[in-house]
Amino acid sequence: MFKKLANPDGWFVRCGTIFFDMVVASVLFVVTSLPLITLGPAFAALYGVTVQNIFGDRGSLVKNYFRLFRENFLNAMCFMLFFMFFLAGGLLIGHAVEVSGGETSLLSMVLRVLIIPIGAAFPFGLSLLLHFDNTFLNTLKNAFIFAYTPPLHFFIAVALVAALALSVLLCLAIPSFLLILPAAWCAIASLPVEKYMKPYLPEKHDD
Repeated sequence: MFKKLANPDGWFVRCGTIFFDMVVASVLFVVTSLPLITLGPAFAALYGVTVQNIFGDRGSLVKNYFRLFRENFLNAMCFMLFFMFFLAGGLLIGHAVEVSGGETSLLSMVLRVLIIPIGAAFPFGLSLLLHFDNTFLNTLKNAFIFAYTPPLHFFIAVALVAALALSVLLCLAIPSFLLILPAAWCAIASLPVEKYMKPYLPEKHDD
């Protein structure tokens, strides 16, 4: 029994390794996203090591994380700021108006309505940042194309974004969840996203 559990190729050791890698990746994500402005590059690097290291076993997770963080820094930062504009804008403007006792502004209503359909492009954008060397605008355009065609992608992406929002709430309520939930979400998101992206991926990824 013990020999089977200690087998490096067995399910027990494999699951333990994946869990440990997720904790390491989540800690790296938390540390590198502390300035908030670097949240985009941190997300891109976290998603990348989830696909390439945790599920793909491609060398050093730490080295690969910082490589992806550097390579995607500018595009990923712009990508995240785009989504944060609609999220923060819709929520904060509406909250400020409600607190002041005024009517919700048209801008706030528009931003709130757009949060879900725009957020649907986020998971696919992470995959595009990982696999393709492209400009921010092209990455954003392609993310929306993948998120809406076929329509099934949209519903799956919305479910993933809802799971991300729930993960954020859980981490705010129980900070220790930050040690596993960031990488866990990327792992869950990568399963359908990478499946749909597979026919369009280059034959050989960057080393």
